[in-house]
Amino acid sequence: MKMHRVSRAAVIFLLLAVMWAGGRARAQSDPGTDGRTPVPGPLTRLMDLSLSSVSKESPGALRGGDVAARCADEMQAARSYRSWLVKRDFSQAYLKDSEFAYVEWEFDFVAPDRFRVHQVIREKPPLGEMTDERISVGTKHYINPKAWTLADEGMAGDFVQVDRSLRPEKFLEILRSGKLDSTTAVRVGAPNESGPAQRFVVLEYENVRLGDYPILFEVEGMTARARLWIDADTNLLAKGELIFKGKNAGNKQIEISFEQVFADYNSSLSIDVPSRAPRPPK
Repeated sequence: MKMHRVSRAAVIFLLLAVMWAGGRARAQSDPGTDGRTPVPGPLTRLMDLSLSSVSKESPGALRGGDVAARCADEMQAARSYRSWLVKRDFSQAYLKDSEFAYVEWEFDFVAPDRFRVHQVIREKPPLGEMTDERISVGTKHYINPKAWTLADEGMAGDFVQVDRSLRPEKFLEILRSGKLDSTTAVRVGAPNESGPAQRFVVLEYENVRLGDYPILFEVEGMTARARLWIDADTNLLAKGELIFKGKNAGNKQIEISFEQVFADYNSSLSIDVPSRAPRPPK
């Protein structure tokens, strides 16, 4: 059963890689489409968060378990958000110039089931960097390898699984049932800097076991350290980190992280079906 799950996830990534390869050709041949919009500023600032760049504050009467429970409830109720998920593979020297970012997904989500996803994968030459985008609305998935096309119904299950991996449920599972290791109150921005300081509660969990998420298939058999940054004002998750170090089920040395940030919760995002998206040939 375990091997079947890994193989299925591998198929998903192979499928996406093929589409990304087509996306390169589209970006070169279609001057009307730039392929990928810049990551919004709030997401970039959140991605830069690290414990080495913040000021710690007194936790006072702060209870990490209560913070986790409130955050999980707020996240569950969120109707829309922007997000950016980056997989970093520190064992690949060729990724150094991109801060070891191997795969990136930058996306908008509108409940209950609308996604607009920009995808980037970085392979060794001659493939290099490949980009593409997808829009999902319910059971319909539109892909853009060279022009917008309605994906074959046989691919729908794969996209549903990928979208499940992109959503924050993997972090909600940790918030609700993970064994909390530490709770830290931090501040970003000093009083003498322009703009108000941001405050976060950082929850850390050891030996996290994740559910069946295809994006994480390469580290099956390993536990992760999770670091969750919760906005102290909104109780919403700002950044989630999953850090894998050690040997996986195949006895391969692994040093991989997944970093995901969230912004613009419950904002007025619009995700529309492409105006011209023919069905794929049978």
